[in-house]
Amino acid sequence: MSDKPTFLQIRVANNLSLEAIAEKANVPIEDVYYLEAGVPYPQEVIDKILGALSELTGEHYTMNNVESIYALEGGPHE
Repeated sequence: MSDKPTFLQIRVANNLSLEAIAEKANVPIEDVYYLEAGVPYPQEVIDKILGALSELTGEHYTMNNVESIYALEGGPHE
């Protein structure tokens, strides 16, 4: 089992809403919801969302230190 926190664990521990993260990342709330649920996303969207999470929490989050974040292989997410 990994010692890395999930996106959901980080969000709940910091009392952040999906809406707050989506607004900060300038992405649709659905993107944050599905990323949190483990749906693969384009690296660009992941970077925006993790960047927003980092700004809102004061910690530095990347795919390397957050569990269950998956990048899409290949083309854009539809």
